[in-house]
Amino acid sequence: MRMHPDIGAKIVAGIPFLQETIPLIRHHQEKWDGTGYPAGLHGEEIPALARIFSVVDTFDALTSKRPYRNAISASEAVDYLREQAGIIFDPNIVETFEKLILTETKST
Repeated sequence: MRMHPDIGAKIVAGIPFLQETIPLIRHHQEKWDGTGYPAGLHGEEIPALARIFSVVDTFDALTSKRPYRNAISASEAVDYLREQAGIIFDPNIVETFEKLILTETKST
């Protein structure tokens, strides 16, 4: 499991138009506090797109029904992201994402 970011990066390495996605793919499992993988990056050492993707991917995973569990509400997912801001996730990105989600849920 811990090898999947490097494997994914190697898969796209030979595809010219996907070169800019390599840092995102390789570092989307890094954690804000440095306990993630594969490189143990922390804080702003993690590429910005990887930090954004981590938040969005987690939100999607939590709010999507999976074979092994039911989806949770957008509000519950945002609560989880907020709880993990500064630990797993970039707190500024969580804050911005939360504002976007709240704006979207109010308009629907």
